Amino acid sequence: MLALVALFVISRLTTSLTDNTYCTFETLRGGDGDFCRKGLEVLYPGLDASCSVIPNCAEYRESLMSDWGPPEVKFPFARADKKYVLIMVDPDAPNRAEPTMRFWRHWLVKDISGQNLIDGNMKGKVISEYQRPHPPHGAGYHRYQFFLYEQPVGEDISMTDRERGHYAIKTSFTFAAVCDFWKQQVQYEQVRGPCLHARGAGVADTGCPLPQWPALLLTKGTGSWDMDKFVENFRLGTPEATSQFMTRNV
Repeated sequence: MLALVALFVISRLTTSLTDNTYCTFETLRGGDGDFCRKGLEVLYPGLDASCSVIPNCAEYRESLMSDWGPPEVKFPFARADKKYVLIMVDPDAPNRAEPTMRFWRHWLVKDISGQNLIDGNMKGKVISEYQRPHPPHGAGYHRYQFFLYEQPVGEDISMTDRERGHYAIKTSFTFAAVCDFWKQQVQYEQVRGPCLHARGAGVADTGCPLPQWPALLLTKGTGSWDMDKFVENFRLGTPEATSQFMTRNV
């Protein structure tokens, strides 16, 4: 009995070597929990992110944003003789209250062998390279969602040139938010200067050059992707399984 209790505690708590505290892993509940279907597993090094809130300890959030590559995705109920398509998106860009850039595409893989999904050794053809989860500072929790579809036989899954090099014009971001994006993984181009400066915004302690107003920000990236249209165009239908995790950048 004591052994079972010990195993349970170990499964839910991880010791942080840096501050000698414990990490409590919270399982998503309510509508966010209902999103997770059929046991799709999302596994990072030493971290099962499936249907979880990523705890702010043991540098898990920092590793997700800066160090770790794509997760291992496992689906024990895949059909060994089928191929699958995996999509990872952020529906909360730039924040959950006003997701004006949903869906932000983080990963897209096709031709995934069902047997590889069963074995936890996912292989396939990458259509859109993996982008690490990196919510803006102060934007609250972001959901990172995984959709696994059975790939229709004979369907050549691909993206248009427009999807690959999507440009979105944004002029409503605050000065601080855009500077934060600029310093992170998103690549920005501007007509004038590398940061968008709102009218009257200050520049102290931002690390950005002086305003060159008016400025127009052109975001070359993967935001505002029409995932629903993509799914419809390639007859992917209803996902076979889904999962997600939530994290934030405080």
